[in-house]
Amino acid sequence: MNQHNSTVPIDTGYDQFVFIKNLKDIKDLRSLISLLIHHPFIRQVLFYCIVGFIATLTDTSTLFLLEKLGLHYIPASIFGFLVGLTTNYTLAKTFVFNTNKSNFSLLTEILFYSLIGVIGLLLTVGIMYFFTHVLGFYFMISKMLAIITVLVFNFTSRRFLLFK
Repeated sequence: MNQHNSTVPIDTGYDQFVFIKNLKDIKDLRSLISLLIHHPFIRQVLFYCIVGFIATLTDTSTLFLLEKLGLHYIPASIFGFLVGLTTNYTLAKTFVFNTNKSNFSLLTEILFYSLIGVIGLLLTVGIMYFFTHVLGFYFMISKMLAIITVLVFNFTSRRFLLFK
């Protein structure tokens, strides 16, 4: 197969494919980024990360503030997570997941979204406990590790189970 004149299918996670007509079109990092931004699945992941970043700032700021006010970091983390979950649902529903894509009633959707969030909360608390108490990490470092793990879990669960 001629490398410069081939068509390469890219699985988008949908029932469609995006094709690169000519591999020479990817000349540099800028053209690759442009191609990825126009890819529907990649765009959804990027928007989810932006929404997640905003929700994470809300969550982490709440955790930090409550801990500084004297609340133990575990209950402060739970409360911060719930504030972040509310922010995440509102923004993700508006900017990431199309309302028509849900196969559930609004109440079921919110409950399922929250269930995924509660599982994420349990992962967050477990990761924070393990890295803070067992390994002796500073609690905010533990939180950063929890954020990465829970981001991947939440997106894949919500994208492929709730908003298929």
